[in-house]
Amino acid sequence: NTDTEVANFTVDTGAPTVTFTTGPDNGQPTGDPTPTFTFTATGATTTTCTVDGGSPVACAAAGFTTSSLAANIVHTVVVTAAEAAGNTATDSATFLVNPTVACLDGTADRGDATITGLVPGGTDATIEFWYRGVDSATAIYDLVDIDEPANYPEAANDPRITISYDPDIATGDDLLVHVETPTASNTRTFALPISHSLEDWHHYAVVFNATTILLFVDGVAVTGSGTGTAGFDDAFGAVTSPIALHVGVDGDTTSTGFTDGALLDLRLSSTARY
Repeated sequence: NTDTEVANFTVDTGAPTVTFTTGPDNGQPTGDPTPTFTFTATGATTTTCTVDGGSPVACAAAGFTTSSLAANIVHTVVVTAAEAAGNTATDSATFLVNPTVACLDGTADRGDATITGLVPGGTDATIEFWYRGVDSATAIYDLVDIDEPANYPEAANDPRITISYDPDIATGDDLLVHVETPTASNTRTFALPISHSLEDWHHYAVVFNATTILLFVDGVAVTGSGTGTAGFDDAFGAVTSPIALHVGVDGDTTSTGFTDGALLDLRLSSTARY
């Protein structure tokens, strides 16, 4: 006589994986008090999110948006992926909510101001800011534009300085400084290292002096090419009226180069600070 019994079981070969794909991280500032995060999870049956150590709530990979968070405080979001056998994996993002960050959507967001007293008596000036962008295969982002408000739409040789960012994932990004003067049009191109990440915060300083236009990224000089010997006053030395400052786009009413990303701490100086 015989008797048999069958037991079925599944061998669990590993834990799930989960990784944030978008959203502020690495302690970086964001101007959005309700940021949205997306993530990828494999091998998971459930995913939950916590904010600042609070109670976990179910969240979807396509998008988890926090409730309104306090400003000037570092916050942490943690996503946990779990599978049936009880194995888990986590990923976390830390960030600072800073209401002074200008968050730009790449389609219509912009900032405009009229400035007096900016045009220096000499050739020297510095335009500096923090910027974090979004990679694109086609867009060129106009970050900062200074021009004469009377000249809309812009024409050749209207006084103007435009700082633009040209993302190129394959060959490396470029930062462009375009200067229109009453007699010439100059563009200075700065090729950023292939390792430079547009999606991280970096400090950019464009310096005008009597000889050339310089760029410093995070305090390090970047080699430039192309024309660019015009001093700041070559563009604006003859302008006596207040000039216009545009953030996130140039001043032309037909502009298409809207910036996608965020800018912080824009500073204009009438000296070569670097």
